[in-house]
Amino acid sequence: DLGWNALYDNFDAVMSSGTSVSLFTDWGDTVDSVWTKQRLVAGSDEPISPYLFDAKAATRDQHPVRSLSAETCTAQMGVPAAWADRLPHFRMDAVPASGNEIQAEYMVARTDALAAIEAFRTAIEPHRDMLWISEIRTVAADDLWMSTAYGADTICLHTSFRNDQATVDRILPVIEDALGPFAPRPHWGKVFAATARDLEGRYPKLADFRDLVQRLDPRGAFRSDFLERHVLG
Repeated sequence: DLGWNALYDNFDAVMSSGTSVSLFTDWGDTVDSVWTKQRLVAGSDEPISPYLFDAKAATRDQHPVRSLSAETCTAQMGVPAAWADRLPHFRMDAVPASGNEIQAEYMVARTDALAAIEAFRTAIEPHRDMLWISEIRTVAADDLWMSTAYGADTICLHTSFRNDQATVDRILPVIEDALGPFAPRPHWGKVFAATARDLEGRYPKLADFRDLVQRLDPRGAFRSDFLERHVLG
């Protein structure tokens, strides 16, 4: 279990401790678990460290949700394989996560990471009974117009909620208000409350994207209620 203070004091070191790093937490007294995945270099035989600051290395395979079986997860404990069989947390032939959840994820600039994590932690505290688990990860900046990482190295705050749509719908605005100072960009494939107007200032190329949509699809053949509400306005 990685302590919150250890994370805050060593955030960059923790998040760069592997090729891929995910923090899993239910926002309790500790972060809970840190999953690190490392690209192997031919001829290298670097042992796995037994500690990452105040967190101890696991001694068995684990599911991100401690109460669930790790049988659905890809192999752990330093067992090497092709990247496609290790970067995903769950096996392609198994049910991912709990299999019965509602997912939300918000991205903010990495420069705001610690403040955003603390804001999220405070906002979610009264609603922890609705969580399966949350995941914190980072993504490098890109130049794709509607990408949640457009123009900025990014931290991602993902949450798997229990399958209660009405309750989740009440929680989402609370989270989005708490993250508001950090201009969060929601994951397009997960649930969120923000409207197209809310998101206008968060995507510098949104106006260009809307112009492109109008030029290539003037009849609106590929439009949907979702696009109208959350993207096109």
